[in-house]
Amino acid sequence: MDRRRRQILIHAGSTLLISLIAQPGWAAQVIGVRLWPAPAYTRITIEHAPEGLVYSTQLLKEPLRFVLDLEGVTLNPALRELTARVTNDDPFIRAIRVAQFQPRVVRLVFELKQEINPQ
Repeated sequence: MDRRRRQILIHAGSTLLISLIAQPGWAAQVIGVRLWPAPAYTRITIEHAPEGLVYSTQLLKEPLRFVLDLEGVTLNPALRELTARVTNDDPFIRAIRVAQFQPRVVRLVFELKQEINPQ
């Protein structure tokens, strides 16, 4: 293999390695999550870095659940701590589960006590 070809392969390999290492830095960063239960509704806010947050939702029945997928996100302590914030007196949420569903998708599953109208 000639010298020029070897240099191209080394640079290409280095670029690939750097892009794989840097990938988590490109992910949307969740800074904080808050939960406010009230008699008429429960509000959940997700504070994130300015890049924006892409998400999708599903409302499932039997058992009743609301699923929120956060795309381009990796699981962090702010998201993990949300599970401990649910109280027994919340009229809508029974429990919350949080997991890294796919390499760049965090899934939040809200187990519900009654039907909801997500907004």
